[in-house]
Amino acid sequence: LATLLLTLRGTPFIYYGDEIGMQNRRIPRSRIRDRYGRLFYPFYTGRDKCCTPMQWNDSSYAGFSRATPWLPVHPDYKTDNVRIQKGDDNSIWNYYRQLIRLRRNYPVLQSGEIHFLNKGERMYLLYERSMISGSLWIAVNFSPFSRKIKEWRILKGKQVVLSTHPERAGKVVGEAFTLSPYESVLIKSI
Repeated sequence: LATLLLTLRGTPFIYYGDEIGMQNRRIPRSRIRDRYGRLFYPFYTGRDKCCTPMQWNDSSYAGFSRATPWLPVHPDYKTDNVRIQKGDDNSIWNYYRQLIRLRRNYPVLQSGEIHFLNKGERMYLLYERSMISGSLWIAVNFSPFSRKIKEWRILKGKQVVLSTHPERAGKVVGEAFTLSPYESVLIKSI
């Protein structure tokens, strides 16, 4: 989804925590602060579940505060936090950094036209961002299964710039192209 956010047209907005894959947290009723969450509980528990403290590191309260925060920290903060992900080249945090760098370095991702190339396909999306200076192709697999890209001839001879499967980066598309489960790739002309 990060690939879509940063390669489709428009202004991308990253909500804090997205860049490390923070998950919503179940908030006990007694700790709900959201006015509508308290009013309509249990049918609507409010927005608090996505407003828990940012998980900076594995220290007390995830490095967010030294005092008890207004909402509880997600229990996975010891393993899913900014400090750990900064040190992992294959982390969500580093993938976001690479996408942001590509968006900055490829003007086509900022203001290029968009052309959807696989109309009617439901399990993957293939589109081209283009302008006079060049094009990028983006393929995203939305399924838990590998998907053969029917339009692979469009991509043949082009190079993978970035993939959610890092081992694919730098490779050239050959006679066929298959996306791994939930994979997304950015491809450029050589």
